[in-house]
Amino acid sequence: MRSTSNSSNPQSEVRERDIIRFSTLVFGVVFVLFPVLLYFPGSIYLSNTGEFTLRPGDLVLIFLPAFLFSAVIGVGLISIFPKVTRRHLVALTFAFGLLFFLQGSFLVWQYGVIDGRDIPWDEHRVNGLIDSPLWLLLIVFSLSMPAVFIRLCRPAAVVIIGVQITLLLYGTSVDLSKADDPTVRNFTIDTSQKYAFAENINVILILLDAFQSDVFLEIVSEGPDYAAPLDGFTYFRDAVAGSNYTELAIPALLTGKVYDNSIPREQFLQEAYLRHSIMIQLMRHGFVVDIYPWIGWGNESIYFDEGIASNLTRIEGGMATEPTFTEKKAKQALHLLDLSLFRVAPHYLKPRVYNDQNWLMNYIAAYLLPDGVKQIVSNDNLFTIGAMVDRMPAQLSTKRGEKAFKYYHLAGVHSPLSVNEDLQFSNTTGSLY
Repeated sequence: MRSTSNSSNPQSEVRERDIIRFSTLVFGVVFVLFPVLLYFPGSIYLSNTGEFTLRPGDLVLIFLPAFLFSAVIGVGLISIFPKVTRRHLVALTFAFGLLFFLQGSFLVWQYGVIDGRDIPWDEHRVNGLIDSPLWLLLIVFSLSMPAVFIRLCRPAAVVIIGVQITLLLYGTSVDLSKADDPTVRNFTIDTSQKYAFAENINVILILLDAFQSDVFLEIVSEGPDYAAPLDGFTYFRDAVAGSNYTELAIPALLTGKVYDNSIPREQFLQEAYLRHSIMIQLMRHGFVVDIYPWIGWGNESIYFDEGIASNLTRIEGGMATEPTFTEKKAKQALHLLDLSLFRVAPHYLKPRVYNDQNWLMNYIAAYLLPDGVKQIVSNDNLFTIGAMVDRMPAQLSTKRGEKAFKYYHLAGVHSPLSVNEDLQFSNTTGSLY
């Protein structure tokens, strides 16, 4: 009986050690992937919800499967290596997870607004002098002293991931409390009648964003063929926008009210659109009102409400009535992943992620995605003026009621410019339409 007990103990101890090793491996892989695929995409999104049409449920739908799939692949790949190599890989994996956490949470360097302008990397070289030694030291120590890193892996991963999950849950709860806010995320915009007009009276407002009026005058002055269809058109030479910024210029145009910072902007938008906007006035006079705002940089220029447009439908209960994994949202998710990588990368690797505003994952996806879905990484959103004309049917419908108002906010060419002086694309990810 004693010999049986003695012989079973070593087996159970071996089994226990194997379980500990495997769990350490799993924690190491999860620790390195969690910040890149879940925490930082989520925190960046929650801090900038006005710039995305994504909803919290969309993030879960996109990033959670990516995280689980990557974790399974990572654990499987490391498991096939010999024991000694596997120990070093686990230690290295934990080191990278720790570096991602430190870089993304504490060494958050300021490079200005990421809006397409070049980043003067040389002016920020001191950032690299600070974070590069940290990266080198932790990587070297993890390879030379793997036992220390392996011993710290599980408790450190549990604590740090626990804190990150808590922060995400808190941010999500705050965001969900805004489920009734008048933002584009809480509405669906029906585009089925985009090219349908009324039989009798049509008021059509086409906003050509970033299209200089003096350039327009030059075009119609030098090209009579362009001016011929504009019989009765008046060019107001001295007209200017109400603001330099889309978020303020559009309300001034559509409501006649200029924001003076005397009240919260959300309150201003509500009062301006629901009391004074051209859309609500026309709806009161029996017009069908269809609006097609620029979804993206112009999200915050419209006060979304069923009272100002006929083609807006609120998403009840925080759930969409149609599939939410759209092409636009996939593109935004890819950009969130790029921003996450930019956040956790050391200074000297950030230019590779930024990739002259082409972004690393966007660039990679352009080569890996099938041609049928390459639209996800295209620059079409920068050329909606041409795209609208290109996609307009040859015969337009006149079944949009007796009277209709149509508002089209079309994005002009904004930085970063991806065409050269001959209007040819200078990178491989763009297409005009």
